[in-house]
Amino acid sequence: MDRESSLLNRGGRNCIILLCLKCTICAEGRSSDQLTIDGTGTQFYFQNGSDPSHLIVVPNDRTQALAEGWSNNKCFVGMGVHNWFQQEKFQETNCNYFRPAFLLYNLRNKLIGFGFHHVGKSFSNRVEHPPAAVAKSIVGSSVSQCLVDLASDGGVGITTMHVFMIKNPQLQNCII
Repeated sequence: MDRESSLLNRGGRNCIILLCLKCTICAEGRSSDQLTIDGTGTQFYFQNGSDPSHLIVVPNDRTQALAEGWSNNKCFVGMGVHNWFQQEKFQETNCNYFRPAFLLYNLRNKLIGFGFHHVGKSFSNRVEHPPAAVAKSIVGSSVSQCLVDLASDGGVGITTMHVFMIKNPQLQNCII
């Protein structure tokens, strides 16, 4: 899902997220009526590799995401329910391999956004560095020890960025 790239002649990694199929974007585009009815997009896709034909379709419904291997993680007030892909397996690679994104759902299991995460601390006012206690509370009892170690004092840290596709995400609560 992430790949090496060169931006402004600087090496790095990137993650491509589409809100509608690239063939639609590159061909006819979307009509004004479609934008009015559907909004900016109708589906999230993560490009998995250098070729846009390799797409991961992000489930709009959390129950489908769970069936496809996304982990059953917890809700965090003001953000919603977080879901990482196979978080239980992070420990198998000592947190050296995981999808660099997570999904965000409301309590009605509707997709409301997504987020990026990576090992290390990026410095910007647009990102967060969750401490170990917060990481454990969001991931839940299945949290991989390597994730806790990275987020702990003395660890290299974790950087996250949340992208919401709803108004007022701060109103997301965790009470059923």
